[in-house]
Amino acid sequence: MPSTYQITELQSHAALLSEAAMLAEDDDERERRLLEMDALLDELGDKPADKLDGIRAVCLRMASLEDECRKEAARLSERARTLKSHHDRVKRLGFALLDGHRRLYGEAKIQTATANYRLQMASKPSVTAPCDAAYAEHGWTRTKVTPDKTAALKALLEMDELPAGWTLERSESIRW
Repeated sequence: MPSTYQITELQSHAALLSEAAMLAEDDDERERRLLEMDALLDELGDKPADKLDGIRAVCLRMASLEDECRKEAARLSERARTLKSHHDRVKRLGFALLDGHRRLYGEAKIQTATANYRLQMASKPSVTAPCDAAYAEHGWTRTKVTPDKTAALKALLEMDELPAGWTLERSESIRW
């Protein structure tokens, strides 16, 4: 079976022959081009339909694999969150052990044959603040402006003429 590119090339050639036949002024030339186009169409036969069946099967398989991958990604993401939670809990237990050792013996350090463990203060403090608009006057807040495309589309569809720089585009896709 020819490739999709070969089939589309034959289809394009047949379309060009059809246009050339319509534009031909001589009846013999028109007849010759129509015969050539008919030969190309006979050569094509059911190949485009068969190729579309194959393309559809591949797309359905890819969609199925994509769905499986998304489910697996969600499962792995949940697993990662669980592991992070366990990691944090175990680390807090280690902190509690060292903190207890510090309170009992006055030092926040334990040395073993495999590692040295110690409590350490962060070099820079972290800030926890309430969500309050009063901080905006000090410049301590951030605001991210994003376009509301749904509202823009609704408004643009009601306009007779679009503002400069705005376009409305409709995409075209294959359906089965």
